[in-house]
Amino acid sequence: MGKSAVYLALMVELNFHVEEVNLRQQGGKKSFMDLYYHLAQSYGKWVVPLRLLHNELINPKKNPFLKKVPHNFYLVKQGGEVKGRFALFGPGHWKENPVIGSFGFVDFTRDSGTAVLKELKEQARQRGIKELIGPLNPGIHNDLGILSDGFDQRNSFLLNYNPPYYTQAFSGLGFQMIRQFGTWTLYREDFHQKNMLQPLVEYARRKKGLTIRKSDLRQFNKELKIFYELYNQSFATHWGFQKASWEEFCFLAGDLKSLIKAEMALVAEWEGRPVGFVLGVPDLNELLKSNKSGRLGLRTLFRLLFGRKDIKSARVMIAGVLPEYRFHGIHLVLFYNIARNIFELGYEGGEIGWVMEGNTPVENTLRRMGAKRSKTYNLYRINL
Repeated sequence: MGKSAVYLALMVELNFHVEEVNLRQQGGKKSFMDLYYHLAQSYGKWVVPLRLLHNELINPKKNPFLKKVPHNFYLVKQGGEVKGRFALFGPGHWKENPVIGSFGFVDFTRDSGTAVLKELKEQARQRGIKELIGPLNPGIHNDLGILSDGFDQRNSFLLNYNPPYYTQAFSGLGFQMIRQFGTWTLYREDFHQKNMLQPLVEYARRKKGLTIRKSDLRQFNKELKIFYELYNQSFATHWGFQKASWEEFCFLAGDLKSLIKAEMALVAEWEGRPVGFVLGVPDLNELLKSNKSGRLGLRTLFRLLFGRKDIKSARVMIAGVLPEYRFHGIHLVLFYNIARNIFELGYEGGEIGWVMEGNTPVENTLRRMGAKRSKTYNLYRINL
């Protein structure tokens, strides 16, 4: 690049400036959300959540994570036009490390990635953050990472999408990938024709102490408490995991209550004690894929109320087994049973994830079931 080109690029970059957004004001929340929905207009596979759900996620009055963790939200503008957005969390909330902060809700136009990420780093430095990890939207219990492949497929319910140029921007500014999370796709025909899990499942089922039951949705709060305890105990040693408070867990479960089916919310018990779980939901994004505005108009409301019977795919969101019971093959039976139930309910396929790269027992289980790796999400870190 010649000197004139470098000078021109520098002048263009200098025209960018950052503004902090007050999300307690309606205008601030709208400005922060609008860019996200605007960017999705240009990508047919990008399914956006309803604005009212995104609004709750970034609302400091409603999201328990934001109630307890210091946070700031920013817009990056050029010539008065919004070109990017990001949020900073902490420091001090990441495993009680006083110098680590996290970031999330990073979105930007094709020509502004460098400027947005530079502003992100600068604002983090000003807050005393020495190391950044993200994106987390806003925490480890929520949507995370930057999509790095699988751009030809739409995102499933509560999973994000982003254009390919996002990964290029991160890799060009010194961000190092520290973790990858994969999603896996399984279709009915592959489960029935390519499934090699049956013998292992039958062996595990013969163990006298093990039973798998459907959740009793008539006692939703009681079952939710069981899932809460299993979730925190199963993932206690998982990388980056921090125990969810009861308030946080109820906030996360709030959006799912009306979607959960008993056959897709399974509990493993060993001699009557809950020791494992798996949870799946219908892929609501099938009904939202044409609603790029994210607004709950009459057409979208009608689909959500009356179109659920037409949903053909599901998402298996999470599964866990208590550490002391992981050598009994319980995860094999949980994954097999929920897949079988999903197909018996009439779904044609679905997506399983996230699964952290290197989780060999789960990855091998999914392969034996006939599932294929479909998408990858990258999590980054950078020293400041």
